[in-house]
Amino acid sequence: MTEQKRGARVAIRPYREEDKQAVRDICVATSGLQAGASPEQKRLLLLQYCDYYVEQEPEACFVAENEAGEPVGYILCTADFKAYRRRFLRNYLPQIRALDRRRAFAVRMEVWLTGRFARRYPAHLHIDILEPFQRQGVGHRLMDALTTSLAGRHVHGLMLIVGAGNEKGVRFYRKYGFQRLAGVQDALVMGLQLSK
Repeated sequence: MTEQKRGARVAIRPYREEDKQAVRDICVATSGLQAGASPEQKRLLLLQYCDYYVEQEPEACFVAENEAGEPVGYILCTADFKAYRRRFLRNYLPQIRALDRRRAFAVRMEVWLTGRFARRYPAHLHIDILEPFQRQGVGHRLMDALTTSLAGRHVHGLMLIVGAGNEKGVRFYRKYGFQRLAGVQDALVMGLQLSK
């Protein structure tokens, strides 16, 4: 990636197929995985938090790109929980299970948890931004692009799961208007109504 100064111009645009590897790289880079993480650990991460969204619902995904046109962040979303659950459990969970049965159980529980709120909040998201581009309004602009798109598609609610200890993330979501829906172990479920 081209070296870039803090405050450089960042554009928000719809995800394109050629962004896939860059988005996957950002997912790994922002995940907290150690530098020596195994290919299996990276694959598990991507199966859970990235691949479904860009492969199955690319129209609900947006990218932040730097002045060189390189992705530096993204927001990935599924707009329809029922379709997500059906496709994810059929096509992605078996791949996770083949790599790590315990992780597959935890992922299945996360799908169940989001399903509890899916009637009011049928869409859910994942957002990640490379560190040099954080705290510059990029996350807010990605969220604006997504919520505008979802509202235009008559999606009435959006949710996410965030680590309860992720104070910066929780503060960002609250500032954007998300409300706490539930707390489970070390995570919070938060939701945003887009329309009545």
